[in-house]
Amino acid sequence: MLIVLGLVFGVAFFVCGATLTPRHWEKEGWWFATFFSSVFLFLALLVMMTNPVAVRSQIAGFHETARTIEAARDNPAISPLELAALQQSVIEQNQWLIRSQYWARHPLTNWFWPKVIFELKVIK
Repeated sequence: MLIVLGLVFGVAFFVCGATLTPRHWEKEGWWFATFFSSVFLFLALLVMMTNPVAVRSQIAGFHETARTIEAARDNPAISPLELAALQQSVIEQNQWLIRSQYWARHPLTNWFWPKVIFELKVIK
């Protein structure tokens, strides 16, 4: 979301800069728009650089959670309360996976996500 917002503000900034004459640049609104457009564009670029690393980290965490849940389900000494907590963890991980796969398919952000995300399957 932040990326799309930053790109929209960045494009708006450059379109306004190309269409306004120098006498319009002196107004306060222009400087206000320039400042916020620059901030959003900077944040968008920052997120674009750091997101692939964060997603790969979350994928590694997803794999580890799936292994932990499988091992816990095979344990006969696990209590029903612990099973309920594990089920909650399964729900959270599956929600993250579905949300990530949705954004990886979305036309505005599909270039941004690693394609490894489609190899993951929901935890049952």
